[in-house]
Amino acid sequence: MRTICITGATTGIGAALVETLPENGDTVFLHYRSQEAACRALADRCNARGVTAFVVQADFAADPDGGARRLADTVAEHRRSLDVLVNNAGGILTRGTVGEVDYATVSGTINLNLVAPMMLTGYLMPLLVQAADENGRADVVNITSIAARTGSPTSTSYGAAKAGLENFTRGLAKEAGPGIRVNSVSPGVVDTPFHHDTTSQEQLDRWLTATPVGHHGTPADIAAAVRFVLSNDFMSGAVVPVNGGIQMI
Repeated sequence: MRTICITGATTGIGAALVETLPENGDTVFLHYRSQEAACRALADRCNARGVTAFVVQADFAADPDGGARRLADTVAEHRRSLDVLVNNAGGILTRGTVGEVDYATVSGTINLNLVAPMMLTGYLMPLLVQAADENGRADVVNITSIAARTGSPTSTSYGAAKAGLENFTRGLAKEAGPGIRVNSVSPGVVDTPFHHDTTSQEQLDRWLTATPVGHHGTPADIAAAVRFVLSNDFMSGAVVPVNGGIQMI
């Protein structure tokens, strides 16, 4: 029986992780920012299949440290160890070129995509160490982005933050091993509300034309990659690209 924490658990990749990662007998902590009803519905489905689910609200963009502390304290209140942390919460607050976006947008984007996962991982480190001591292994999986490698015009702070998260992955893998494995999964274009809200159809079509497999990804594709990473005992410090070949490493 594992204890799992998933941030940004309400829709898209996060929801796919909630639906497929925890198994009967596991405990899962689900973080959301604003969609409480949707998150509680996911928790109800978890409980119905024998997974104990807790729901925690935090706005990582506005208060990355306070939100991270609140989530970590909730996990520690209910469980003495943590087997899996998936830092999935992220996003683009507002698109705009450099010089157009203001400080609040830049800082909020970096808070959400880099500062919050770093602080949350730090606050949960004692529980991850405890799981590693008890079971021989604990895992941190950071959901990054193809933008970390390609750059992200009109959302440069997002790409920069995700690049920082990938570097954090490599540094922490060296720092926390051998008991704790730290990896990143780097999605390409995935059909989620993330793009519905921030990306034009024209841009989505251009990306599709450039994708060798001929279609965008799904949240299930990314969840499958996370499960693969968690199944592999000889993987740490890796960045796993799941992008349909639009960008090859």
